[in-house]
Amino acid sequence: MIQRIGVAIALWVWVLSAHAQIAHERIDSVNEAVASSLYPMIASQFSSIPGDVAAKGFIAGATDSTAVGYAKAAIIGDSALDWINKEFGRTEIGVVPQRVIAIIAGYLQGKTPVFTENEAGAYISEQFVRSLNSGITDKADAGVEGAFLAKAADTPGAIVLPDSVVVVMVKSGTKQTPTSGSTVSVVYEALLSNGTVFDTTENAAINISFDSLAPGLRSGLMQLGKGGSADIYIPASAGYGSEGYPGVIPGGAALLYKIRLIDIK
Repeated sequence: MIQRIGVAIALWVWVLSAHAQIAHERIDSVNEAVASSLYPMIASQFSSIPGDVAAKGFIAGATDSTAVGYAKAAIIGDSALDWINKEFGRTEIGVVPQRVIAIIAGYLQGKTPVFTENEAGAYISEQFVRSLNSGITDKADAGVEGAFLAKAADTPGAIVLPDSVVVVMVKSGTKQTPTSGSTVSVVYEALLSNGTVFDTTENAAINISFDSLAPGLRSGLMQLGKGGSADIYIPASAGYGSEGYPGVIPGGAALLYKIRLIDIK
């Protein structure tokens, strides 16, 4: 089975993900579990508000102080965010509060929660145990990783960025590029240098905060415009560093993201 690290995508924070049928194998699973556990309580407060209005106010805050639905959603969203930060902000299981809020907003618009409440609770507990028992990550071979990146840099048309990220453009897209504060909609497959797929959106677009991505993925995506696609090669220094992610990404590992930038908001 493929083990995945999210937003995601692979998020800069470490997030194990899980498969639809097996909790520990679904993409972005920690955040999905927290969102699934909170959703029933939150949804009960939106019975009289249309899903699109509830979701917009919940995730972005009220943009019109006269719109009662937006205002109510914004207040509930802020309260939920504060609670998530308080309960999970100092843990090491990979919870990204803003990502949880975004997932719940999707549920408010009709997306089916990944977990039942009981499954969510069990999965979160499992991740706490895992974080306490995580051992030393295997180390990648520096020579192999360096050769992997060097080969990418030698690809005709490759762009080598100041942080040593290599972008091999497939399609450049429009002139609109992501910036800090953006939400990006992406489809991707993430691989280790040996070809192992450790994360994938399974060919479906997901929305995630641009600022929550690994530094190398951010710099690579900034070379793309909306609708563009590329292979982005990321050295460990701009990815998961010398520690990697226990059981998934070796310390010092270079990564490859085959990614499409569907939309920017």
